[in-house]
Amino acid sequence: MVYAIDVLVLMMPKFISIGQKILMLILALLFATVSILTIITLKDSQAEIEKFQVKSIAANVSDYHVINDLFITNATLWAENIIAQFANEPFPLDRLQQHLQQQLTYLRLNDQLADVWLYDALQQVQFTTVDSQQFNYVQPDFTPDFVKNRDYINLIYCQSECVHVLQIPILLADNRYGYMIFTIPMTNVLANLYNTTKAELGIVNIPGISGGELQANKIRLQPMTLSKQKARLKPIIDNIDPQLTLTSLMVNGTKIDINQRSYLITLIPLNPQQALPDQHYLMLVSEISDFFNAADRFTTGAIITAGLLFVGFGAIFYMFTHSYKVRLANLVERFPLINNHQYGQFKQKRLTRRSGFKDELDILDEAAEQLADELALLDQALKKDRKALEKIAMYDELTGLANRNMLNEHLRRSIAKYRRCNEGFCVILLDVDDFKKINDGQGHNVGDVLLQIVATVLASQISGEDLVCRFGGDEFVIVLSNIEKVESALVVWEKVQKRISEPVI
Repeated sequence: MVYAIDVLVLMMPKFISIGQKILMLILALLFATVSILTIITLKDSQAEIEKFQVKSIAANVSDYHVINDLFITNATLWAENIIAQFANEPFPLDRLQQHLQQQLTYLRLNDQLADVWLYDALQQVQFTTVDSQQFNYVQPDFTPDFVKNRDYINLIYCQSECVHVLQIPILLADNRYGYMIFTIPMTNVLANLYNTTKAELGIVNIPGISGGELQANKIRLQPMTLSKQKARLKPIIDNIDPQLTLTSLMVNGTKIDINQRSYLITLIPLNPQQALPDQHYLMLVSEISDFFNAADRFTTGAIITAGLLFVGFGAIFYMFTHSYKVRLANLVERFPLINNHQYGQFKQKRLTRRSGFKDELDILDEAAEQLADELALLDQALKKDRKALEKIAMYDELTGLANRNMLNEHLRRSIAKYRRCNEGFCVILLDVDDFKKINDGQGHNVGDVLLQIVATVLASQISGEDLVCRFGGDEFVIVLSNIEKVESALVVWEKVQKRISEPVI
């Protein structure tokens, strides 16, 4: 046979103390505060990193332009000084040619000059330092605007090496213009830039690019870059993000991490006005490991500090709230003792009173003790009143014997015990003969004394489990317990009869 049993389970709510709730709330607020401060600190650190990167790029670009302009200015002043020496002579180009031939070796050794071309007013080459008279870089500008404005042309061209190309007009004796075009190696510019920035330098071009995504595998180092520099720059170039745009690389640069070292890459167009597909760039690779290591240490320190602050303040708050938690738990544990009327244990289990200033819990504890004392006094009064009420309800006021109520209760228990244990009992009914004559003839006081004496005599003849009660008037009832035979009850009755037969007055 299969029985289906439905079980109703009452889920008791999980107990969480006030101290734990306060601690959790404080820890949550502390965690939120520390987290917000840490996030703000890390954002500030990231902003400083970005600011440093922008400043580094701006400084590199500025250094390049300052050094480049300085060399161009010096070269231009040198050229103007030479031209001024022969400007008033009948044939200035011939004199200039002789001077350049005499100074060419010195100028080349000092990287002040590479090659030179002299054009007359008919745009014919009168002198050149190269085997071919053809200008190797770009067609010279002989437009009327150039001649009229006496502009200087300064461009950078890269073939086997990168050079500055300067075109300067020369006023001839017949008020016509000739032209001097010369090239200056960028060696000194790069050397001074390296001494200033301590960055790895390389001239690169990116064929086929039109301003879109940068393809690192298309970046080509120019032949003038030294082998050692190529070996150092090649892995850095290979690690450039292919999704990076050329414009972003020129404006913002990019950070590369290789072998636990950090590098900042900057691209500077050599001729910004030149079309992109033919553009060459100066690549500066600055090692910024020290700064980023310091930034990483700062970030790590900020996180560790935040963690230590959280743990430290958490421990402080825990120590602060733990005492409250213990004291509240002590009160919660002791209050059921009051409900169980165990007032002494309630006071004994109280924690040692703290010295110093009191707080709300101390006041609550003292109030609880006062309540316990008052309840203890009230319980004692109730016990006395209960005993007095029980005595009034269960005992005869005159004789002190049990009354009819007590008799009924005792008989109920005896009958139940007989049914349960088959233990017999005996009920003896007796009264005082001619009590009415004594009571009426001698007075009620004498009658009361007689009843008291009889009650005393009867009570002295029974054992502890037996009961003597005044049933009413001069009637008494004796209930004998543990009676197995009638003879046992008769023996007790004979003793009572003999004792009661003796004169009492």
